[in-house]
Amino acid sequence: MFIDTNVFMDTDPRHKDHLKSLFERIAPQIESGGSPVVVPTKVIDELSKFAKKDPSTTPAAQAAAFEKAKNALTFLRSAEAHGLVRTSLGDIGNPYADDLFVHLFEVYSSTYAMFLLTNDVTLQLRINLMALQLNRSIAAGYLIPGGHVEVPSLETIARRASAKLRRLRQRQATPQARASDTLEIESLETTLEDLFQEVPLLASLDAGTSTGARPNPPSDDTGDGRSRRQPFSTTAKFAGPDEIITVTVVPSAGDDILVDSPQGIVQMQLATKLGEGGEGAVYSASDSHVIKIFDEHHITKHREAKIRLLSARNFDEPGICFPEAIVRNTYGEFVGYLMPRAQGSEFSKVIFQPRRLRRTFPDWTKADLVDVAISFLEKVSYLHSHNILLGDINPKNVLVDDEKNVTIIDADSWQVEGFPCPVGVEMYSPPEVIGKRFPEFLRTAEDERFAVATMLFMILITGLFPYARSGSDGDVSKLIREGNFALQFKDRSNKDQPAGKWKYMWSHVQVDVKSLFWNTFHRDGTRYSSRPTDAEWLKAFRNYRRFLRSSENFDPMSNDIYPTRFKAMSPATPLYECESCRCSMAGIWREETKTFSTPRLCVDCRPALVACQGCQRSMAPDKLSNGKCRNCSLPTCTDCGRRFRPQAPGIAVCGGCITSACRECGSRHKKASMKFGRCPTCHDKDVAARARRMELDRNRLCTRCGKPFITFGNVEWHLSNHKAVPTTHKMKSGVYPADCVPIPRSTTSASAHEGVAPDTKSSGCFVATAAFGTYDCPEVWVLRRWRDTVLLTSPAGRRFVASYYATSPHLVRLVGGRSWFTTPTRWLLRRFANQLNRSGLASTPYDDPPAAVHPIHTSSGGAYRQRTSTKGTH
Repeated sequence: MFIDTNVFMDTDPRHKDHLKSLFERIAPQIESGGSPVVVPTKVIDELSKFAKKDPSTTPAAQAAAFEKAKNALTFLRSAEAHGLVRTSLGDIGNPYADDLFVHLFEVYSSTYAMFLLTNDVTLQLRINLMALQLNRSIAAGYLIPGGHVEVPSLETIARRASAKLRRLRQRQATPQARASDTLEIESLETTLEDLFQEVPLLASLDAGTSTGARPNPPSDDTGDGRSRRQPFSTTAKFAGPDEIITVTVVPSAGDDILVDSPQGIVQMQLATKLGEGGEGAVYSASDSHVIKIFDEHHITKHREAKIRLLSARNFDEPGICFPEAIVRNTYGEFVGYLMPRAQGSEFSKVIFQPRRLRRTFPDWTKADLVDVAISFLEKVSYLHSHNILLGDINPKNVLVDDEKNVTIIDADSWQVEGFPCPVGVEMYSPPEVIGKRFPEFLRTAEDERFAVATMLFMILITGLFPYARSGSDGDVSKLIREGNFALQFKDRSNKDQPAGKWKYMWSHVQVDVKSLFWNTFHRDGTRYSSRPTDAEWLKAFRNYRRFLRSSENFDPMSNDIYPTRFKAMSPATPLYECESCRCSMAGIWREETKTFSTPRLCVDCRPALVACQGCQRSMAPDKLSNGKCRNCSLPTCTDCGRRFRPQAPGIAVCGGCITSACRECGSRHKKASMKFGRCPTCHDKDVAARARRMELDRNRLCTRCGKPFITFGNVEWHLSNHKAVPTTHKMKSGVYPADCVPIPRSTTSASAHEGVAPDTKSSGCFVATAAFGTYDCPEVWVLRRWRDTVLLTSPAGRRFVASYYATSPHLVRLVGGRSWFTTPTRWLLRRFANQLNRSGLASTPYDDPPAAVHPIHTSSGGAYRQRTSTKGTH
């Protein structure tokens, strides 16, 4: 529940204690978890303003209201302390509490059920009409005895609002008129019109509230036997081809004519010619009327029939030049018609010409253009309500004066019943009509709505064609058929928006009106095939007029006809002036930093951009050197053709194309392709070697647990540093890892550990194996090759081998684990192995031949004894 200011300041004795009773009734519900009553900040401000006034200087009634304001503030502070009232809601900068209430109800009505307690009938009308339009759980009403509230019916509200409107209009013409009366009248007129659109039955409650958009009730008889103001038929069929009427003479200035007036046939003389067009000439008849005489090629049967139909209805609507009488020549032949004299200038000569518009109406604002659009819509709506289609809507047939009064002329081209409009302009024709011959078909209301929307757009944007685009060839028909509305709407934007400052004007258009335009003109719009009606446009433009005069319009430039910048993003947008020309500027929102940037100079004052001779990008002149930007001024690499920044003068190639020698193979390659000083091939080999060094040597099994335990890299390190290769998992601390579990002795035979040198303390080994700690290393491989390829090929060598096998196990068993033995022995054997390697014996991996080819001569008996050749057991 919201409470308005006037409820707290109500001095009517009949309403005494109503507000107190309300709070007593709802307090338990609020204290048990319900929502507190909302008294917006603006209401508190208004109460504070009235409470500060001196009652002694004001009438008694006002003094009582001011005293009520003081009491209300005291009460509200107490109620807020008890959690019954909330006063922290609302924008302090909003000048009108009424607009604040309407805004809050419109925004939050989809979330909350809301009620406004107010004695203002205007607010009751606006809120309850909103409830009807939005179908929301919102309402506005007043207090009744017992602390209850009542929502009046729409009929009751309409009657009270109509009576208030009449009182305001009467007071406006007196010295007691207030400055706020104009806004109040406009708000009531607009809201009542919207109510009558929603509930047509209420339109007959008070005809005095008519603003001109609603037609007067029809009357069947004028007293002279002629019908008036009856709508034309909507079911009439096409009247067929038109025919020219041959006349004896077409009168001109000074000639006599006959006018079929209601009082009878009147003979008069054509006066001065006022102007001439493509169909005929216009002559002065009096201060209030003119006569249009067609030329001989445009005196047709259709024109005569339409003018007879229109003049017979005796229409009399300000701003519409209805034909009032047929004009004949002295032979009694139809040649033209009498109509009211139009005041003002053609749209095409004033509104659609920006320079002339500034010169003719220098004080006009955007609100004035909106008023012109509303006046045009009211005239069009009146004609459509009588089933008259203008057909040829174009800026030459619509006039406007300095009081913003719009006049529609050229009635002889209107479409009435089965008689079509024979002319038209492609710019105002919908895509479904383009290409047809206008005299050969009847237009529809949907066709007319496109022309109306186009005219409204060009009034607001002062002559810009809705489908104008940068780079187009100007083919209007093609542009309309494409339906590509180029101006931006929300996230829909084209890169070919019209050049110039039109986009600034478009950005300041109120969002609801902008939405209607975009959805009407863009092929993807929701109203592209079902265009807005006159009533929809009237409602949108009246809201637009109210918006321009309310606090919702936070950007003051939105009321300029020709703004010089885009509309401010929000009320928080910084507004400032250009340091050079002092024009208005607005901060630019930067999404990446979540802040507004504020350039010092406007677009016009910034240095003119110049295209780079290389990349053709536009940039400031100080960013160019010899006509080129910094990037295009760089030299080109002679190898790859790319631009680069030389590290020293005279270098013709970029850093990626400079070659360098590989530190492994010495070949030269581009630096960009080298890694850690190596060419790709050597680098890949090095990577493979590193991976190999990280692998476990599965030929070396722990003599304790029988599992692989050492990597190839670790073995290489021990050998390169002349250290014995470990044979177990045993660590420097002398402790074995938890997963190194000893295996039973029965499984530790040589055949179970082939390729692994057994512990020298437990079994006999060769001296070389004991010295190097492994049976597989380059030095032992050389010695094994020397044994099999040299020693065993001669009797002396075989005897040496046999004696070695007989004595070495015992020697190793005794001293093989002593460093004083293994270190010098390893040094001597390495020197000997190197000599053998230089003599031609390879140091690559070597596998012993089968045992059958190893005849070992024993020292006893001179016989050969076969002995199994297994690693680590020789």
